[in-house]
Amino acid sequence: MQNKIIQINDDSLRDMEQICERTKIILMATLVSVFSAGIIVIIGIILVYNYRRCLKLRHIKFLIEKYRKEDPPNKHLVCLSFCNSDRDFVYRYIIDELKDTLSAKLDASKDDIVCIGDIHFDPGRYILDEIIRCTESCCVVLLVVSGAYCKSHYCDFEALCAELEKKPIILMFLEDVDPKCMSKIMHKHFQRYTRAKWTRNSDEFELVPSWAKVYDSICALAGANARFAKKESIVEQTPLATI
Repeated sequence: MQNKIIQINDDSLRDMEQICERTKIILMATLVSVFSAGIIVIIGIILVYNYRRCLKLRHIKFLIEKYRKEDPPNKHLVCLSFCNSDRDFVYRYIIDELKDTLSAKLDASKDDIVCIGDIHFDPGRYILDEIIRCTESCCVVLLVVSGAYCKSHYCDFEALCAELEKKPIILMFLEDVDPKCMSKIMHKHFQRYTRAKWTRNSDEFELVPSWAKVYDSICALAGANARFAKKESIVEQTPLATI
């Protein structure tokens, strides 16, 4: 037994029983541990999911309350960045949909809820200065990406401004774009953020995921960004203790 020659008697039988029982105990303990760990992991996933869901709803509620109190966190909710080559598609399928739904959801004016360069740029100013000003005045930046967008230096600067201003970014692709054709900042956004995409079925265009999810993302990101900015401003205004 266990590479040893033993004399068969009552003691050796008890030893053998103990070895067998020990093996069963180890096996049962292992199974119970694995099962318990699995239960803990599942409960943890459920709790994290519920926490994120509740946090998202709180951010949306916070943003709606700000607009209802006529105290919007920024002048514009969304800054829409797109290439002039895609202008017809953007005006036909995106701008009116964004304005109508977001203004109805937040009970806000359509005029300022979406910032568009064609409308909100001040004539006679430097283009780069206007891009910076509009980016600063929004809660969320929505990049409408296409092959032409990735080739435009102005669009690339808008994507860079959103990064430097630490604005939440939503990517909306009009078509498949080769990542090799993207600039460094656009490739960084492409790898970092989930994205929406327009698909074509026959003669109709459809946004995937749905507009409803895009609206929820915009409001949740804007609410979170507004809360962060509020906390940051409180920290900046708090005087340092004198020693």
